[in-house]
Amino acid sequence: MTESPEVKVQDIGDEILKKITQYLVDNGKLMIIGLGGTGKTTVAMHLVRYIMNTPEYKDGNTIIRIGDSANVWKLKFDQIPYVDVTKKPSIPFDEKTVLLDLGYLSTDKNVGLIENMVGQDYYMQRELMDKNNGRTPLARIYVFEEIQNLFGSYKKSDFWLKIWSESRNYGQYFIGIGQRLSDISTRICERTKYMLIGSISGDNDISKVKRMFGTERGNRVVNAILGLKRGEFLLLDKENTESSMKIYFPIFTQSGQPYEYDSKMNGHIRCERVFL
Repeated sequence: MTESPEVKVQDIGDEILKKITQYLVDNGKLMIIGLGGTGKTTVAMHLVRYIMNTPEYKDGNTIIRIGDSANVWKLKFDQIPYVDVTKKPSIPFDEKTVLLDLGYLSTDKNVGLIENMVGQDYYMQRELMDKNNGRTPLARIYVFEEIQNLFGSYKKSDFWLKIWSESRNYGQYFIGIGQRLSDISTRICERTKYMLIGSISGDNDISKVKRMFGTERGNRVVNAILGLKRGEFLLLDKENTESSMKIYFPIFTQSGQPYEYDSKMNGHIRCERVFL
């Protein structure tokens, strides 16, 4: 059996969360992959809480949008507003962090709402750049559960391929959470430099990891992943696997509880693009 790569075990803390956040900004995207019950949503919650405590966020220069169809964030995250999209499909613009409770049974409806939001933000970011000499003073961070619904291996979406490839240039950053790499489009995986991978199983996922890293290096990565316990994730830089790190993320203890957003238009006229 091929030996596992040497990994460094480190307690969770601000330094490692800062490092992961920097990876997200550098590449524009981060994948968190693991079987159900491995703690991948816990990882994302720790990361979002860290970002919400940064000076950039407190100064109003970072906006976070969380899309969850599994009803987990609404019950377990901190005190932020949420919108039940089946009741109020309009997404508030006056909140720095909003949880989208994607309660539609139809995946297409949930995906359509997210595509409208991200597409509109794309044009807003471009306009900001035009006004600021090519700079992006506002960062928009998206956290999406069940990312195979957006760009699964069975989908071919030019919209998401363009957004996933170019969004960093416009200050849009994505954290995608999914259970199986084999369910996610290879075109998307190829463009994702940084991943947090928890326990996986199944020949399809194992084969995909080996293809991503090459047979010899892929074997070492697979061996490291297969030994992970709940809460343990391998932080991988696809271009430099020697910098890999095994990280333990403790149980997330919420502070307060999400509350339903009270939409008030405040008498203002506003418009938004609609992508049909």
